[in-house]
Amino acid sequence: MHFQRPKLASDIAAELLGKVIWSDAPNGLFLAAARRTGKTEFLKNDLGPALEQAGVLVAYVDLWADKSRSPMELIARSLAQVVNQSLGWVAKTAKSTGLDSIQVGGIKIDTSKIGKTDGMTLHEVLAVIRAQTDKKIALMIDEAQHALTSSEGDATMSALKSARDQLKTGGEAQLLLVMSGSHRDKLMRLLNTSAAPFWGSQVRALPTLGLPFVEQTAQALRQASGVEVDVAALMEAFTMCGERPQFFFDAIAQSRQDANAAMGFEEKLIQVAKQRRQTDRDGMTDVYTALPKLEQAILWRLLQLEHAFKPFDASALAFYTQQSGNKVAATQAQKALERLRDSDPPLVWKSLRGDYSLYDIEMLDWYAYHVAQQTWPPTAAAGFHAGA
Repeated sequence: MHFQRPKLASDIAAELLGKVIWSDAPNGLFLAAARRTGKTEFLKNDLGPALEQAGVLVAYVDLWADKSRSPMELIARSLAQVVNQSLGWVAKTAKSTGLDSIQVGGIKIDTSKIGKTDGMTLHEVLAVIRAQTDKKIALMIDEAQHALTSSEGDATMSALKSARDQLKTGGEAQLLLVMSGSHRDKLMRLLNTSAAPFWGSQVRALPTLGLPFVEQTAQALRQASGVEVDVAALMEAFTMCGERPQFFFDAIAQSRQDANAAMGFEEKLIQVAKQRRQTDRDGMTDVYTALPKLEQAILWRLLQLEHAFKPFDASALAFYTQQSGNKVAATQAQKALERLRDSDPPLVWKSLRGDYSLYDIEMLDWYAYHVAQQTWPPTAAAGFHAGA
């Protein structure tokens, strides 16, 4: 069930189209939201249609959809698909070549060569599409931070910035860029230094589904059961579920099945949500405590410092030495970091420029919880406690 947010979508669309004078969104909009909180659904089912209604050609691409393909290739294929659809063609060439080429205004574009020495530049392709469709183009790039992990991805981001600048007409943006990510710190690396492709822009948090979503859920529950539901209790449970609809609905389904006279639905729901939250915390603790001492020390340092993390300076090496009980050299720390990157699941993320970050931002909440409880560093999963 998709929870529609038309007001938020229309407001953001207005910003992108330059209708809000104080907004920098026409130069690029960067949205951060935790995983499974409705970010992708909002982009595809709310913001995209709002832009299309305003006459914009919208292409959506998820850089995590196929990690075997480069960001440029994924963007090119998305453009090919949306152009074929917008021009009303059956796209015979797309059917036979798998979207490896498109025909625009009599010009055949080999999408597999976009950005390469023997192909058209991204700006040239977008300029042709813009001229033939007479529409502004919006590129919605989900999980954009993935582009920072390879030279091809870095080049793609630079090409997009160049295309955005070159396509401006009378100072008005013709290429609208919307980039989203599940990790604010990683997304910031696209714009937080003068060497970053979108330096000067800002990352904003995409509003969570919040109370309106819970109220709609409460109404659906009333209709299904004919019983009044406490919205405040549902909101408490939704918050415990990290405002993730899938987890919330799972908890509701279990609670409706297990509720009885001794424990009503709302009380059972909060208990289930607490159990789910503690199970997630215990899972992270199990992963952490299973690591060798050096890897634990490095992950601890990264959790503690976040974006200020410098893995190989003297202070870091002294910290690793103290926590692991053995003198640690930079080469040892580097190898341990690579093991953390290659673990299953991965625990550390590295950009092309050598910046390190947590792979899963939810570990920050887990770390903050243990610090607040004065149980850091954890030694083993403590199991569920009703008051947790």
